[in-house]
Amino acid sequence: MEARKTIRGYEGLYEVSNTGNVYSLARVVGRIVHRYGKRYKSNFGVGEVELAGTMVGKKRDYPAVTLYGKEGRRKTITRHRLVALAFIPNPHNYKEVNHKDGDKENNNVSNLEWCTKSYNCKHAFDAGLRMQSSEAVSKFTKKQVLKMRTLRKNGVKAKTIAEMFDCTPTSVWRIVNYKRWKNI
Repeated sequence: MEARKTIRGYEGLYEVSNTGNVYSLARVVGRIVHRYGKRYKSNFGVGEVELAGTMVGKKRDYPAVTLYGKEGRRKTITRHRLVALAFIPNPHNYKEVNHKDGDKENNNVSNLEWCTKSYNCKHAFDAGLRMQSSEAVSKFTKKQVLKMRTLRKNGVKAKTIAEMFDCTPTSVWRIVNYKRWKNI
């Protein structure tokens, strides 16, 4: 069941749900009606507060929304952070929110946790969501690196291995001696 809470600092303007939906509350500011995250001109007074549709956007590949404060200032914030701020206690004052399953689109409160930056990075590497910088630009896969090391241990010359993998003997030496691909 979807539960909603007011977004701190935007009371009477926006609410966030435990599933990651963000709602703009219908309101009239002067002669402007705010509904569905957009502004409309109005000739009528303030009506009842009603929940409006959700707003979409991205911030560094994470679903995000742009919130407009009472002074007209806008702030773009990720949905998962809004859910965590509203629904998850943070007794250690951690700065980052981790998606437990690694899915940036799954902003359900049960999939989120507060954590340190180092934990968040480690989780991303362990889950295969991020690569080491050497892996991101490498022409070899982990499987190929392991194969090179096995061949060298079995006495195959670096030059022969280099010909098999279309690289230089120096590259093979660096991989075999853990100067490159240290993490495997």
